[in-house]
Amino acid sequence: MSRPSTARFGTRLSIVGTARENRHLRVDARGSSAADEFLAGAVLGLSLWLCQHGVDRLSVCAGQHCGTMFLDATTGRVRRFCGKRCATRTHVQKHRARLAHTRSYTPLTEGSRSR
Repeated sequence: MSRPSTARFGTRLSIVGTARENRHLRVDARGSSAADEFLAGAVLGLSLWLCQHGVDRLSVCAGQHCGTMFLDATTGRVRRFCGKRCATRTHVQKHRARLAHTRSYTPLTEGSRSR
């Protein structure tokens, strides 16, 4: 079995693990720091995931001040937020805005008209 190599970038992919269920891809970057190897592995994993599930699964959080990108693995591609924290913040803001709007609007009733 040949090992895929990206000599141009000084990295090498290899399959490591002792048992079949323990095997995984490893990225070796000669002369690089551990952080660079970790980053290369993360990029490889993201690339494989996007190739398998599609680029349209990559989304941006709908939170007002967030902008975090996330992978939407839901069946109907319905996920809008990067996590529960952003979803809760957005829903609370909308709820408070609705409450403020209803409190500022007081319709005139029979007893509240000025004479």
